[in-house]
Amino acid sequence: MITFTIAEAETQLASPIDRALNAEAVVIAQAGRQPVEIKPIRPAALPSLARKRARLQAGADPVALAARLRDDDWH
Repeated sequence: MITFTIAEAETQLASPIDRALNAEAVVIAQAGRQPVEIKPIRPAALPSLARKRARLQAGADPVALAARLRDDDWH
């Protein structure tokens, strides 16, 4: 784990980000405040187009279909 101060993180922001992206634990600390950890997040899974197509029904009401697609959580 590597720790950066706020000042170090501000002046060399690319370094903590690169280290976090390389799976290294990165902490940013400031005196008197709770430290924070920087880590990469996983991108949200994209909806399966095949799954969406399979859910569509021939002859479905287009308004109901549009509402269902709009309200769908896409998972």
